[in-house]
Amino acid sequence: MSWLTVVGQHAMSVMGLSSEVQNYALQIVAGVLHLGNIDFVERNNYAEIANKQCQSITFTLSMTL
Repeated sequence: MSWLTVVGQHAMSVMGLSSEVQNYALQIVAGVLHLGNIDFVERNNYAEIANKQCQSITFTLSMTL
C-alpha cells in the first residue's frame, strides 16, 4: 500500500467516513481516472467503445451505492 493511500484513508477516517464509504469513494475515483483511457467511435449513429480492453471500466462505474 502506498503512503498516499494510507494518508488518504486516514484523512477520510478523520472526517468520519466508514471503511465501506471510503472503498466506494476510491472506486469512484478509480473509475473516473480510467475514463481517460476509453476511446469512442461512432457506429450507426451510436457511440461505441473502440478499445474493448477498457470495457471492465464500465463494471467499476456501474456499482450500486
